[in-house]
Amino acid sequence: MKISSDLLGNIGKALDEKYNTIFLTMQGACGDMGNRQYRRGNDEAELWRVRDEIMDQIDGFGAEERPLELKAGGVGTSQYTVRHRYDTEALRAQIADSEKQLAAAVGEDEKKLLWSGLRHMKRKLEAGGVDVTLKSVMFHLGDLEIVTIPGELFSTFGLRIKAAMEGPVRIVWGYANYSAGYIVERQEYGKGYESMQTPFPQGEAELYVEQIIEDLRGESV
Repeated sequence: MKISSDLLGNIGKALDEKYNTIFLTMQGACGDMGNRQYRRGNDEAELWRVRDEIMDQIDGFGAEERPLELKAGGVGTSQYTVRHRYDTEALRAQIADSEKQLAAAVGEDEKKLLWSGLRHMKRKLEAGGVDVTLKSVMFHLGDLEIVTIPGELFSTFGLRIKAAMEGPVRIVWGYANYSAGYIVERQEYGKGYESMQTPFPQGEAELYVEQIIEDLRGESV
């Protein structure tokens, strides 16, 4: 829990001290980029180790500071509605399988992911379906462009959205305003707990991202 909750805060503090300024940290398009794949523990020592390794990577960027020309520009929106009824029989089978895996699990991370996935699948079973409108806001601020995402977007989607933006500095800002959950690539379903947790059916994420890109291009015409 310390790593998950405090990592970005401590990186921000280290950056404040290094550059004598104030850094804002945000969730980008990294719904598939959890540090569970490479961390060595869950204690405070691991928090500092991961922070130091990330700071080493930041130091290696070698980027020159360049002032941004900011100005009050346009603000647009993009909306995409998802309406879907879940396959309750498939959900029950998946829940039963995950419960067996949880009973046999040994590692703490494995137990945590299975427990979390089970909790969300049971919520989906209870809800019976999803009916939600995903709203993104597109800020055009001179050299800076921001697209907000109401959830945890997978990294490939973030790259696609950035490619459709025009400003020299482009930010995909996740968890903005609220979180509708993981926004998962089609081919990743069934591979990890993100696809167990997401409320959206397979393929809807691609359609949502296409809508954002279409709206971005429409604004630039």
